[in-house]
Order: sequence, then structure tokens, then C-alpha cells
Amino acid sequence: MSSSKIQDEIIKKAVEFGLKTDSKGYVSSNNENLISTVDSWKQIEKELEKGQGNELKPDRFGNIPFNAVHSSA
Repeated sequence: MSSSKIQDEIIKKAVEFGLKTDSKGYVSSNNENLISTVDSWKQIEKELEKGQGNELKPDRFGNIPFNAVHSSA
């Protein structure tokens, strides 16, 4: 299966789960992309900022990588 088909399936499942995404699979805020078992955005934010993936910085289109339901973070 191609990576775009896998991404499409992840987006489809996320929408079925109740996430509201745009056509590319992005939610509008960081908190919307958290699993309900996580109770502290600050804790996760600290971990993401330690990494080198720039998950919290908007790309050239203004999308924040972490906000993609298909994000590896």
C-alpha cells in the first residue's frame, strides 16, 4: 500500500473516531490531536520541543506538523 493510501486510511479512521480534520488531515489545534489518556499538553509540548522534527512550527503552508492526524509524533 502506498504512503498516500495509508495516510488516507489514517485520516478516515480519525474522522470516524470523531476528529474534525481538513482535507489534508490536519486538526485546528494541538489539543485536538491528543489521545484522551494524555492529560497534560504541557508535558507533551516539552517532549516535542526536545526533538528535531519541528513538529510545532508551521510549514510553508501554515500547517503545524503535529496537528496532522497522520503525524508520526
